[in-house]
Amino acid sequence: MKDSIWPVYQNQFCGTDWIYNHVVNNPNWVENSIATIEMWLERGLNINYVEPNKGTMLAWAAKNNRSKVLDFLIKQGADVNRARTKKITPLMDAVWHGSVISTLLKAGAIATAEDEYGRTALNYALYALKEAVQEQKEKATAEPYNEYAFLDAKEAEGSVYSGLNSVIEEFKPITGRNGQIEKLSINPFNVIIGSKELETRLKIRYLKTLKSNGFDPNDFYPNSYLTTKEAALETKDKELISFVKYELLKLKDPQELIKMAQEGDLKSVQVLIQNGTEVDETDQQSQTALMKASQAGFLDVVDALMKVGANVLLKDDQGNDAFNLAMKEGHIEIAKLIKKALREQITQRRNLLSNTLWDMRKKRLYLLSQQGKNLILALGKEGQLIRD
Repeated sequence: MKDSIWPVYQNQFCGTDWIYNHVVNNPNWVENSIATIEMWLERGLNINYVEPNKGTMLAWAAKNNRSKVLDFLIKQGADVNRARTKKITPLMDAVWHGSVISTLLKAGAIATAEDEYGRTALNYALYALKEAVQEQKEKATAEPYNEYAFLDAKEAEGSVYSGLNSVIEEFKPITGRNGQIEKLSINPFNVIIGSKELETRLKIRYLKTLKSNGFDPNDFYPNSYLTTKEAALETKDKELISFVKYELLKLKDPQELIKMAQEGDLKSVQVLIQNGTEVDETDQQSQTALMKASQAGFLDVVDALMKVGANVLLKDDQGNDAFNLAMKEGHIEIAKLIKKALREQITQRRNLLSNTLWDMRKKRLYLLSQQGKNLILALGKEGQLIRD
């Protein structure tokens, strides 16, 4: 029977609950548990039987951190991806236990498998982290002098972090039978961005890993109502927003460059420049990023813009160039820097003009010489005709 843990008669030797609770999940009877399961496998025990609420024996061992039983079941060929009710996989059930997660992934567990709501092990791991952090806070409040309780909670949080790291590393797109990449329902970038338990530095690290693993933050995810950019903006985290917009999404918006230059955000300016953003685009007042930075007094931003050839000769609607704007606001060091660049750009333009004129002269002389040759040839032919 397919709905039984025993293939011939249901409850032939013992009930399903007894097998799960007293054999698979028995911390004081590990060696006997393995021997018992091995004996029952020889008698026809269905190793991949799915109990609706507990899953397979492997899933139950994983959820309860029975690592030795888990290792044995894997060696016996248990399916590490066999899901229970609501398509919950063993990996999703085991997110509290970092070492178990690692074991399952090495055995072929699929990190990107989705439950019936489109959630993956990544969602489950971050939820477990939320619970672990909350538990740690509650124990610290309820038992402020109980060091052991605090350490237990801290250890649980560390185990969840370990599992989360493993899931992130193995969180890679799957190619379907038709050769196409299987799209996820929920945007994994948004899942990371929206976590309140993760520090910004960790979010950035995880987002980089997702992208290097092959996920595209610009893809459409049907169960996510926010784009990756919108999710980042909702956090109000300037560092995270800057990373998502300019490093993750590689935005090249010239108006964004002008805004960042005006705010003195050197890192964002540098990333936008690296992305290939046009540095001499203007806003509604015909002001460039260089003009904004010069007027606001951000020397490092001005220097960064000029190193990539920002034009210091351009003027806004009021006839002011970057040098004039810096002088008006009393930014002398910036004015000096611009003046030096101004001289260099004027010299370069003069040299270019001079070289262009010289090239034109040479071309004209060449054309004249060619015309002279043609005239001589024509006269020679005419003289030959006369003689003939």
